[in-house]
Amino acid sequence: MDEQLSKNLIGKRIKERRTELEMSQLELAKHAEKESATYIALIENGDRNVSTADLIKIAEALGTSVSFLTGEEEKAAPDIKYALKADKSLSIEDKKILFHLINRMKEGQKDSPSVDDSL
Repeated sequence: MDEQLSKNLIGKRIKERRTELEMSQLELAKHAEKESATYIALIENGDRNVSTADLIKIAEALGTSVSFLTGEEEKAAPDIKYALKADKSLSIEDKKILFHLINRMKEGQKDSPSVDDSL
């Protein structure tokens, strides 16, 4: 993939996910240990490269994967994102924790035998 197309896709995905979570650019920048919303704005606009370390921090703050942000995955947990977005009583940190917990539970279900619900 062309480098500029890659930067544009990553920026688009970051903005899309940040907007879904109703997170400001400044909030996301702070999670990525940056001092300015400009850093996130430049990434979202495709005007700045993002390091792997920062991409990992951004993905964690957005409760998604680096694979989603880079376009390797098509969807960012569509089954829970709307529930997390809708709950205004949860902090961004709580939403992030819940997202990771649910995804870990899903991963565990893939590896374990099915459970009989009638028990």
